[in-house]
Amino acid sequence: MPPSGSRAALRWPALLLALAGPALAQDPGRDACYSLPDAADPGTVESLTVTGAGEIALTLPGAPYVRFEFTCPLDDEGHASCGVECDGGNVTLDTEDGRLTADFEHLRFESARIESLSFGLVQFDADGLGFTGRYQLDPAPPEACDGAGQAQPYLLEPGDFYPAVARIESYLAAGGYLAEPPDWYYTAETAAAVAAFQAEVGLPQTGKSDAALLRRLGVFTGYALGGC
Repeated sequence: MPPSGSRAALRWPALLLALAGPALAQDPGRDACYSLPDAADPGTVESLTVTGAGEIALTLPGAPYVRFEFTCPLDDEGHASCGVECDGGNVTLDTEDGRLTADFEHLRFESARIESLSFGLVQFDADGLGFTGRYQLDPAPPEACDGAGQAQPYLLEPGDFYPAVARIESYLAAGGYLAEPPDWYYTAETAAAVAAFQAEVGLPQTGKSDAALLRRLGVFTGYALGGC
């Protein structure tokens, strides 16, 4: 395994939610999906989806492959109000006439460093990052809420030439799997180092970089929100 200094593993506090009403259990509406129209508020939110079970996911401009997730369960009337402890903010969900309104009030992203192949290293300030806004979401196909397309879009293999290769090689070099200096070229030596790491952590020894490899290297793309 790579040394701890080569990882960007983050441990996010669990959200402690104060629910406004009884949670929805067996209602088939929990399988519904609502999505922000493409033309809505492009400067503030890259994407925003909410399921009928109250599972919320959003991405922000400049970090399209970093997915922030939390859950605010809807009651049997299609409403929810969830406050996050430690002044983490509040979110209110309401369904009416087939649409869903999501109202965020000072919902806070915890202070943290985020490692992402897609946009480099970003650091929130000591007080975190507050998120406020009111959004109207339309019904959408279920696949819009499954996160497809919001993960790191990289499948790298020998012969590829791409900046992300250098980031992956830096992790492998730090763990002692690769002797050559990191660069953009995915060589046979890169593939051998990847395969050695995959063998050690129990992944199929493909020699290719995929989502499973990125997760084990400590490059994450999903985070929770909240205080504490």
